[in-house]
Amino acid sequence: IKPREHLTGLKLEMAEHAVITGRVLDDNGDPPQNGYVQLMPVSPDTAAQPLVRGPAVATDAHGGYRIVTPPGKYYVVATTFNMGMGGAPEIRTDGTSEVTYGATYYPNSTAKDRAAEVEATAGGDVTGIDIHLVHAAPPARLMTISGTVMGAPGGLGRTEILLMAETAGLPRR
Repeated sequence: IKPREHLTGLKLEMAEHAVITGRVLDDNGDPPQNGYVQLMPVSPDTAAQPLVRGPAVATDAHGGYRIVTPPGKYYVVATTFNMGMGGAPEIRTDGTSEVTYGATYYPNSTAKDRAAEVEATAGGDVTGIDIHLVHAAPPARLMTISGTVMGAPGGLGRTEILLMAETAGLPRR
């Protein structure tokens, strides 16, 4: 379309998407704090593109989630963000330690080969995809990584370094 050009009679067809909903629950049947859910295509040819900001959908106060996605077969993976903003584990005065859960595939497996496939059809709602979180392996030792950033352009604000681990089959982002 060019400036000041008027087009009429255009027909736009929107592709129907699918909706996947469910809840994420801990081992007590309660919703975890800071729960997240993400889709992984069963076929590497399928591009999972949930219509949300970011790679994962946060659960609500009841552990519920809703993902709008193109039709396809997916693995549904839940995880929690257990570490504080500074990256250090929670320190408790009563001697107990923070409960950590690993990335858990629907319905309750840490291994993708034991996950159930979820088929999302165009225009359809897949409901009841509840994930029961599985405890993570004992926490790894904390480590320090240090270095020097070189070649960062000056005058453009701050420079950030992001370190992301590939865990339990979750894709790198």
